Amino acid sequence: MCRSRDLEEKANTYAAHRLREQRGDIPRVKYAPRIGINESMLHAYESGRTRLPVGRLASIARELRVPLSTFILPDDDEDLHILEEIEEDRKQA
Repeated sequence: MCRSRDLEEKANTYAAHRLREQRGDIPRVKYAPRIGINESMLHAYESGRTRLPVGRLASIARELRVPLSTFILPDDDEDLHILEEIEEDRKQA
C-alpha cells in the first residue's frame, strides 16, 4: 500500500528523473541557465534532494517547450489507484 507521503516521494523522484532525461548529455552548467536556474539547483532537483514545485516544473516545461505532463507521474500509475480505493473506503466507513 502506498501512503500519501510515499506517493509524494514517488512523484518527486519521477519528476527529477524526467528532468535528468530531458537534459541528456548537456552539461548542467550549460543546461541550467536554459531553464532559468543555476547549476547547483539543477543538481539538487535531479538528485531528488530538493523537491520540484509544480510552478517551477511549469516554468521548466515552458522553457523546454514540452508539456508539463512530461514531469508529472502518469495517471495510470498503480499507486494512484490504490489511494483512490483507500479514499473510497474511508468515505464508506
